Amino acid sequence: MQITETVEKRHSFGRVHEVTQIKDEFFTNYNALVKDNELAQSETNDCVVKSFMVALDISYDRAHAFVAKYLRRKNRKGTYTQLWISDMLGRIKNGYVLRLHMTNKKCRWIFDRFMHPSKIKVSAAKDGLTVKTFLRKNREGRFIVIVNHHAFAIVDGVLYGNYYEQVQGLKRPIQYVIKAEPRK
Repeated sequence: MQITETVEKRHSFGRVHEVTQIKDEFFTNYNALVKDNELAQSETNDCVVKSFMVALDISYDRAHAFVAKYLRRKNRKGTYTQLWISDMLGRIKNGYVLRLHMTNKKCRWIFDRFMHPSKIKVSAAKDGLTVKTFLRKNREGRFIVIVNHHAFAIVDGVLYGNYYEQVQGLKRPIQYVIKAEPRK
């Protein structure tokens, strides 16, 4: 199944060019999901909150409190996931357990202190797995994907992110992925 398409885009200068983007059926702007939420409208730098909201199927307010508690996020500030993500692993929220799904070689050190090396799935790709490849290979499941200075969610093959990720996010290398697995 093809998840991308080539479309024509018009620059503000009037020039038309072709771009490859994620097909509409595989992309949702997560800002549209919170457009009526008062707390979300007062926030900035909250991609991690929105990613947990989508992956865990909870409200923005609950995700905001959860990320503030376990990832020590301050209002209107970015989240330093590398410092605190290991505190999230094994946590249960809304019937989902958060587990490390994979990491790239550069970010493995984040998890080495807390997990047995044999339990850490490291991307075999030379420069890490890209978003496009991950989307193609992971058609089912609920994932929180961390890339350089940003986060988004992928749920059952649909990427939930900012509007620009439909075009610009495809080639970004993934640092690590947290999977929200149903509690057994």
